[in-house]
Amino acid sequence: MTLVKQIFSEDIATSILNMPLFNQVSNDRLVWKAEKNGLYSIQSVYMLCVEDMVDTTHLKRPGF
Repeated sequence: MTLVKQIFSEDIATSILNMPLFNQVSNDRLVWKAEKNGLYSIQSVYMLCVEDMVDTTHLKRPGF
């Protein structure tokens, strides 16, 4: 709570701290959805960026 109040203005900090949490989550963990194994890597970020930045539609055959 202290850190949130230090970083954000009073009204924003109040909104953040009053936000209800999802009570069905028992374990909190970091997950990188861009990889099947859930792990973050520079390669996975690079591939994600390339996919977003490079138009590859000319490489796909119709119907696939």
